[in-house]
Amino acid sequence: MSNTKPKSNAIIHLVNAYNEIAITSLFNRDSEYAVIGSVLHDPENFFRLAEIIKASDFSDLMCAYIWHAFTELAATGREIDYLTVSHVVPTLKGFTATEDDVLTACANTMAAVPRIEHVIDYAQMVADNATRLRIVKATDDIRKLATDKALTIDDVVREVDTIAFESTKRHNLKPTDMNTLASQYHDLIERGMQGDYVSIVPSGFLAMDSIINGYRKSEIHIIAGGAGAGKSTWLLSQLILLAKRVKKYNADTGSNLRIVHFTMEMLARECIEKWVMQETGLAQWKLQRPMKMLPEERRAFTMAMGEIASLPIEIVDEFGSLRPVDMRTRVKRYAQQFDICMITVDGLWLMEPDYVPHNIKMQPDQVIQKYLTQRITEIGKAFDVPIVMLHQYNQDAKNRGNKRPLLSDMKWGQAVQQDFHTIWGMYRKRGDTKSEDDNRVTFYGLKGRSNTAIEGSTFQLVFEATRNLYRDLTLDEVNQHE
Repeated sequence: MSNTKPKSNAIIHLVNAYNEIAITSLFNRDSEYAVIGSVLHDPENFFRLAEIIKASDFSDLMCAYIWHAFTELAATGREIDYLTVSHVVPTLKGFTATEDDVLTACANTMAAVPRIEHVIDYAQMVADNATRLRIVKATDDIRKLATDKALTIDDVVREVDTIAFESTKRHNLKPTDMNTLASQYHDLIERGMQGDYVSIVPSGFLAMDSIINGYRKSEIHIIAGGAGAGKSTWLLSQLILLAKRVKKYNADTGSNLRIVHFTMEMLARECIEKWVMQETGLAQWKLQRPMKMLPEERRAFTMAMGEIASLPIEIVDEFGSLRPVDMRTRVKRYAQQFDICMITVDGLWLMEPDYVPHNIKMQPDQVIQKYLTQRITEIGKAFDVPIVMLHQYNQDAKNRGNKRPLLSDMKWGQAVQQDFHTIWGMYRKRGDTKSEDDNRVTFYGLKGRSNTAIEGSTFQLVFEATRNLYRDLTLDEVNQHE
C-alpha cells in the first residue's frame, strides 16, 4: 500500500494535550471504545453522536483518527465500516501506524459495544472529559500569559478571557426532529399569546416599527451614519424610550428584563447627561454649571434623575476598543443575574477582532469576518437577544457627491453585509440656509435578510436640538412635509 497521503484530505487539528499533562484519571478509554464500537456496529449512531463529540475530544489518538475517518466518510456519502475505515485512517495527515493497527483497534472497539440506550451517555462522558482536559491545559496557558511581563495587563486579561471561552465551549446536543422542534415552537407562540414571551423588541419609534415591526431576537441590526451625524444621540433617544417600556413591562408582569449598553463613544456619565437633557430640555451648559440653574430647573433635574435612576439599563463604558470575547464575557455574567432583552453597541467600527493566532495567514477582511462579525452573530444566537449596533461609513461615502447612503458605504463592507441581518443608513440634510429639512433625518433601508419590507424603504425622524433627542414626526409635521 502506498504511503503517499493526499494533501486534499480535510485534516483535523488534533488538540493533543494529553501527552503534555499527566491527568490520567480523566482518561476513559472504555467509554471511547464503546462510542467507536457503537458506530462500527450501526453507522446510524454516528449521526446521533456527531452533535455531542468531535475527533479532538478523544484522549486515545487512534480513536480520534477513527472518528475523523467517520466524519469524512459521512461527508462524502460513503459507507462506514471497519474495512473502509482501515483504508481511510492511514491517509490522514500525522498518522504513523499501519492499516493492520487500525483493523486491530476497530476489532477491540467492536468488542466493547454498550447497549444502544447507553451510547448517548458514553458520548457525553467523552465530551465532558475532553472539556475538563482543555480546562487543565488552559490553566497552563493562562499561567504563561500572567507571567509574561512583556504584555500589558489589559492584553493579558483579554487573552485569558479568550482562552477560558475557547476551552469551555461545548458541543451541545440539540433536538433536530420535526416533532420536538414543532412542539417547542408551538409552546413559544402559546407563551406569546399569554404575554409570557417577547420574541420581538420594539424600537420605540413608531415610524421605524411600522416597517420593521420591532427587532427580531438573535439578529444583528445595524444603524450606520457618517462621522458627527448624530448616531449616538439617536441610540440614546431609542434607549430611553425602550427602557421606559421595559420598566412598565417588568412592573406589570413581575419580569426582570434589562438592556445592556456597550459604549465606546461616551462615558456612562455623558449618557446620563444626554438623558437629562432629553427629559428636561435643560441646556448642556446648565448641567455643566449647576449653580446657574433656576429653582424650577433644579426641580425638573431632580425628577428626571429619579426617572433615569430607575431605568433597567446596564451601561458598560470601560472598553476603549471592545472585542467579541469581552462582550460575550460581560453578557454571560449579566445573564446570570437578570433576563437580557436587548444588547446595544456604540459603535461597531471601534471594535477589534478577538485574539488572532500568529500562525494564521489571512487577509484583513477575512480576519474581520472570522474573528469579529461572525463572533458577534454567535453572541446574538447564544443569548437569543437582538443586538443593535451603530456603525460608521467608510471614506467613499464622504467623498461621493450624492450623499444618499449605500450598502457599499459600510466600513468592513463585505463582512458587515454578509453576517448582519438588517442595515439602515441615516442621512441628515444640512444646507447652507436653514430650512425645515435641516432637522429631519432620513433612514434608508439597505438590507433586510428576514424582512423584505426593509430594503428600499425609508422613514424620517425629527432631531430636536434644544433637547438633543430624536422623535417621531407629529401629524402636523407629516402633513406639512407632504
